[in-house]
Amino acid sequence: MSSKRRRIIAVAVFLTIFVFLSLSVTVSRSVKEVSTGFFAPLLSVMRSVGQKMEDIWDAAFHSNNIVREDRRKEREVLKLRTELLLAREKIGELRSVHSQLEELAKLGFEVLPARVIGRDPDTWYQTFLMDRGAKHGVGGGMPVVHGENLVGRIIELGGRWSRVRLILDPESAIPAVSDSGQAGGIVVGNGVGSLKMTYIERGAKIKVGDLVLTAHLGKVLDKDEAPLPQGLVIGRVVSVSPEEEGLYQSAELESAVRFRDLREVFVVVPK
Repeated sequence: MSSKRRRIIAVAVFLTIFVFLSLSVTVSRSVKEVSTGFFAPLLSVMRSVGQKMEDIWDAAFHSNNIVREDRRKEREVLKLRTELLLAREKIGELRSVHSQLEELAKLGFEVLPARVIGRDPDTWYQTFLMDRGAKHGVGGGMPVVHGENLVGRIIELGGRWSRVRLILDPESAIPAVSDSGQAGGIVVGNGVGSLKMTYIERGAKIKVGDLVLTAHLGKVLDKDEAPLPQGLVIGRVVSVSPEEEGLYQSAELESAVRFRDLREVFVVVPK
C-alpha cells in the first residue's frame, strides 16, 4: 500500500472518530435534556413530598416534646393542688382548735388537746382511741369534748393512748339538766347516733329547742374517776314525750358534734 493511500485512510478514520464523538456528545446531551425534561415534574413532586415529610417529622418531634412538657406541667399542677388542699385542711383544723380553746377558756376549763387515732367499725358510735394517755396526765373518767360539746368519757388508759366511750353508747349515762334548770334527767345513747334524756319528772318544764347540759352531781362514786364538770353541752331537744309508766317524760336530743368526722378533741382536766 502506497504512502499516499495510507494517509488518506488515516484521515478518514480520524474524521469518522471525530464525527462519532461529536454525535455521541450531542446524543448524550439530548438524551439528558429529554430525560431531565421528562422527569422534572416528578422530581419536583418528590422534592416537595420530601420537604413536607421533613416538616411533618419535625412537627411530630416537637409535638411529642410539647405533649411531654404538658404532662409534666399537669403533674406539677396536680401536686400543687394536693398540697394546697392539705394546707387548707390544716388551716381549717388549726382554726377549729383555736375556736374550741376560746370557747372552753370562757367556761373556765383546763384542757389537753388530742387526736382521734383509731375506731372500730363494729363500735363506730360507741368508742374511739385517742393519742393521749396516763403519761400526758390523762385520768379515768375525764370528759372529752369538741368545743363546748361533750363527746364522751375516758374508760381505758394506756401510757400514750386512751379509749373514749361516746355519749352515743347505750352504756353511757350522763347526768343532765336543761339550760333553764327546770328539768333534770339522765342522757343515754342508742348506739346508732342519737340521744335520749330519760327520767325527767312529769311536771318539769322542758320543750323543743332547749339545750341540755351536764349536771355536776357533787360526788363521784369511783374515787379514781374524775368528776364531770357542769355546763358542757350534750345536745338540743328535738322532741318531748311521756314515758309509758306515766311518772316521767323523756326528750330526744340532737348533738352538734359530727361524731363520724371527729379528728381533734380535748380532754377536760380537773383543776
